[in-house]
Amino acid sequence: MPADNIRLAARWLRDVCHRRITAGDAAAAAAMSGSSFSREFPQEMGVLPLDYLVDLRLQTACRLLLETDSPIDQVARRAGMSSGAHLARNFRTRLKLLPSEYRAYHRDGPSRRSRMISAPALVLRIDLHSDRLDRQLYWKVRLISYADDDGGG
Repeated sequence: MPADNIRLAARWLRDVCHRRITAGDAAAAAAMSGSSFSREFPQEMGVLPLDYLVDLRLQTACRLLLETDSPIDQVARRAGMSSGAHLARNFRTRLKLLPSEYRAYHRDGPSRRSRMISAPALVLRIDLHSDRLDRQLYWKVRLISYADDDGGG
């Protein structure tokens, strides 16, 4: 069944998302032709294969940003991105913040000399039972620090 093959490919993508992957690799994991895979994957998963892969890589990068002190370039490579700039571009496009901002906010938390503003961000959740990627837009609270040299006023 094509749906079962797509779910197998989605699990495979999750397992190998940190590697360099071609469309042909993903289609082969589903035991489908490239054109069938490209047509069937969005119907079953709700997103294009490339978007699914990028979302998986962003999830991996988010985890690494919080669990390690690795530089952004190294986090990017371990998550399957080509460079820190590529990771930053995807973060900015999909999450509306930079990897360093994500790390600072979620790891360090707000400081007493900060103010909060709202900015849109994309939350990604994978339902492990259905392997379907769900997206939900919400208002993400971002931390913006006051300058320490503001003269106290």
